[in-house]
Amino acid sequence: MSTHRPEAFRESRCRRPSGDGDPQKVSWTRIVIVLLVLVLLANVGLLVKVTLPYTEPLNRYLWHPMEALAKWGDKFLGLFLLWAFFFAQFLLPLERVGDRWKMTLRVVSHGVGWAGSLLMVQDGQILSSQDKVLCTGPGLVVTDLASAVVLRTKRNYSRVVPPSSVAFLSSTEYVEDVVDLRDIARVVGPHEEDRPFVPRQPDEDEGRYEERRARFYQTRGLTRDGMEVVARIWVKFHLRDDDEEQHHAFPCAEERWRLWFDRERRAFPPFRTLYHGTARSVWRAVLSRPLRTETPGAGEGDGAGDTGYRRYSWDWLPAMMAAELWREYVCRFTLDELFTPLAHHDGHTGVEMVQRAMEARLTQNRYREMGASGRFNQAQVGVRDSPEFHALEQRGIAVDKVVIIGLFFPPEVEKGLAQLRANTWLQRAQVEREAVERQRALAREQGERAALGFLGRSLRRFQTALQLAIVRLQGENDRVAWDAFFLEVASTVMADLADAFDRSDFRERLGGREVGRLRKLLARLRSFMQFS
Repeated sequence: MSTHRPEAFRESRCRRPSGDGDPQKVSWTRIVIVLLVLVLLANVGLLVKVTLPYTEPLNRYLWHPMEALAKWGDKFLGLFLLWAFFFAQFLLPLERVGDRWKMTLRVVSHGVGWAGSLLMVQDGQILSSQDKVLCTGPGLVVTDLASAVVLRTKRNYSRVVPPSSVAFLSSTEYVEDVVDLRDIARVVGPHEEDRPFVPRQPDEDEGRYEERRARFYQTRGLTRDGMEVVARIWVKFHLRDDDEEQHHAFPCAEERWRLWFDRERRAFPPFRTLYHGTARSVWRAVLSRPLRTETPGAGEGDGAGDTGYRRYSWDWLPAMMAAELWREYVCRFTLDELFTPLAHHDGHTGVEMVQRAMEARLTQNRYREMGASGRFNQAQVGVRDSPEFHALEQRGIAVDKVVIIGLFFPPEVEKGLAQLRANTWLQRAQVEREAVERQRALAREQGERAALGFLGRSLRRFQTALQLAIVRLQGENDRVAWDAFFLEVASTVMADLADAFDRSDFRERLGGREVGRLRKLLARLRSFMQFS
């Protein structure tokens, strides 16, 4: 089995596999076709027999063999159809009776040599051997739980094949694109082993060098002081679910082409998957793919037959948007600010602020814009609508996370950064110390609040128990009963406090003043019990 992209599938669908093929398969197909034609001619001849004059030679040498051929041919045809119907029930897991009849027709058409493509889709990829990619005839598409398929004809898009299902293709339908319903991660920019600023090496051929330069220009940016920086960006996204589908003010083009009644239900079937996506989000993601501006090479057409351009894949857009946002925000910081903790950004570096701004533009409906100097100025720049978020929403895509996983600099800049790190280690250590002190003060405050809350609850419980004891023993002179009940209540409170002190995490969260108060309370309760 081999993996084919939809572009390669569309290119190969208009030609049969090269080579001699399987002679045994071709011969059996021809035999079946010849038999069916003879049986058909025999039945037609018997129908026109009554209109012809009766002659003995014609009856002996024509009509008798034709009657025998029609008799046994009809039996053979009936047995063939029965055999096809029987074995069609065990080929695929079909639920409806209509699908079982369609599968029977597929078996019959395959037996007579008029079979279309048989495509298995798994994990967003088309798995098929080359001998199963045929030219004409009704086809078959089987999807797994993590894949969906969009079908089309030569005129327009037809429907969506949901995950974990079987779709019967007509003779004019073919696969336009395959969509992966799982969480998708894409990386844009140079590879880890790339050296973007190094010129072409002697052992590097022209193709590899052009690919490396193309990755270099994907995320090439300039800082505010004119230094060149190349980033490696990781983007995680998925198709939108039912709870994420919203009515937006700018509908996609296909929303104006809404299918009516049965056609709409056929085009957008319900999804049964453990992953993301709906039929409409898959439809929008495929139909809104951008076109490439360069002229395609051989075999790179869209498959529609009326355009000379090739479409990008549906998962191409989020990573390219992240690259554009990287170039937009990196020019608002200088090279030193990218790696220096900034006071006006609560100690975050410029790289962290660029990553946060990129993620906000791709994941949120509204974002807080920063000025040209990398500062938030409420007087000039406020909260704005995110055009990138709306564009992805219209295409049925939702971004989860954006991370800058690597930066590349010219050799002279890398030497300067190494010297900068050596000179600013004390400043970075002081910033980290202040952060640790803030966390420690926050933990101390939380511990004091927890200790006071626990002490208050214990005292309220002790006070309530005493009030109940006073009500019950009011008017009685039995000193023994009073002392016994009071000791029982006091021992209960002391046990609660002792259990709290036995917990190490509780002692760590308490402040020194609260520990002293609780120890005094415990000492008084113990002395009272011993005196009693």
